[in-house]
Amino acid sequence: MEAKLKELGLASFTLVGAPDTLTLSIRDSDAKKSVQVILANFPAVVAVDLSFTNIGDAHITELVEALKTNPFIKELDLSMNRLSGFGFATLGSALPATHIHTLILRNNHIDNDGVRRFVSFIADQPDVLLKRIDLSSNHIGDEGVAELSKLLTEPTKTSLTHLDISFNRFGVIGITSLASAVRHSTSLHHLSVRAAPLAQLSVLPFFATPFS
Repeated sequence: MEAKLKELGLASFTLVGAPDTLTLSIRDSDAKKSVQVILANFPAVVAVDLSFTNIGDAHITELVEALKTNPFIKELDLSMNRLSGFGFATLGSALPATHIHTLILRNNHIDNDGVRRFVSFIADQPDVLLKRIDLSSNHIGDEGVAELSKLLTEPTKTSLTHLDISFNRFGVIGITSLASAVRHSTSLHHLSVRAAPLAQLSVLPFFATPFS
């Protein structure tokens, strides 16, 4: 694999795993431009780690188009990429065309409006396979948590099993709406709300299981 990467001029890429279950890890900030090339040459890639690569909103659309070319990708990590609500919503609009079931988006700039748009894109899409979302350390407030709660209660095929919204900006109202959703969810197994208002955590049936 290393020889082929060098041949393609992609020495900054790392492929890890068995031949049929590869993880693509990128640490070169310019390597995002070559994602489509590597996905075309290594169709066995099932996980893509693009954390700390300065993707930003400016490049999210081209990244989404590249991801659509590989139906085998199941996990995408875009942590620490300065993605705003726009970037998150753009990902949501593309999910029906992918097989992604895990999104890791720690330490970005995702806000309430981005969450609202993301949920509106995927809530009624039967082809969305999303099961796990890590949105820890973003800018999500009470309104955003209320929107995410819809993914736990409304009759869709987006049956979340893992949700991490630790270290965000929601308070009592957000915790209360989340508690109601959790009680009615038949799919959620792991929920993390670290740094939420401690006085309100008692309203949750369960919480504080780290995303892993």
